Amino acid sequence: LKVSYDRRLLSEINSRKSLYLELTVLSKKVYNNKNIEIFDATDLIDRVVLKDGQSLTNKEFKSKLIKSCNKKVCDYSDSNINIEFENSIDFITLIPSTIVDDPQGEELGRWSYSNLDHFDRPEIRSLAILGAWTGNFDLRKKNSSLYWNPETNEIKHFISDPGSGLGESYKVFKKSGRVDHMNWKAAFLINLQEGFKSVPHMSISFSVLENNEAFQRLTYNDARWMVEQISKITEAEVSEALAATNMSAAEFLLAREKLISLQINMIKAFNLKLNTGLINRKINKRLNFNKDRDKIEITLRNGRLFRFENRGMELREGQLLSSGPQNP
Repeated sequence: LKVSYDRRLLSEINSRKSLYLELTVLSKKVYNNKNIEIFDATDLIDRVVLKDGQSLTNKEFKSKLIKSCNKKVCDYSDSNINIEFENSIDFITLIPSTIVDDPQGEELGRWSYSNLDHFDRPEIRSLAILGAWTGNFDLRKKNSSLYWNPETNEIKHFISDPGSGLGESYKVFKKSGRVDHMNWKAAFLINLQEGFKSVPHMSISFSVLENNEAFQRLTYNDARWMVEQISKITEAEVSEALAATNMSAAEFLLAREKLISLQINMIKAFNLKLNTGLINRKINKRLNFNKDRDKIEITLRNGRLFRFENRGMELREGQLLSSGPQNP
């Protein structure tokens, strides 16, 4: 998200009043809780571009703008700001965010993967496989919405905030937007003997922040159905989806290669047919990208040419290198 620089973006991020809850019984305090969450606004900045065209990371920007800061929340008053540097700022780009079109109908609230008959729906249970492909570990009630359209009497389920993916989704401490931490494979089928029959069981290298009954009831056929849907997605469609993430060119190349690798891995694990574009597709785990020499462009479905910015990031033998932080 590209925005014009205004210091208030930094100084007012924590201006919302904190929530305070206190429970008293017979004039005696038995519980109190302050729900205070403090943010450093510079953590939300991806790049800062100066009027001379120079591009800075958020850490470089912070060190040049603020004279002194030893706390979580810095002092943004004039006395602590390098005014000359501040006047040289052209614009800033923020880390990726989600903008959701307001769907037609009335919002009923959030829906849960563990309530009503959701855990009996194969389409919802199989979202675990879609999450394993994209690394979206934040599939939970908090990131869902339920809408009712009175004209058609339809109820639609929405999944919001899909940005918690493309990173390390298979460990206890998860990271989103870190493509160098993505898996190359996620699906492993194991044949277990049950009586006189050999029965396939799936093993998925993936977990979510909050366990739910729908994913716990995932069946082999559920997973296979979702992989069939994933198999229909072309590499061009994967590329266009990644163009919306604000990734650098090097991140894009690595993320696309890993998503295609995961896609092929899942298709083969479930003995499905590869789509035409994947039949002869070879996975390159030793990608190279030179930030000073190479450029990456793709043509979108609307015919527009899209170029990924380099932003000081490179690939050397498959290793992502950067002079600053990666796409958070």
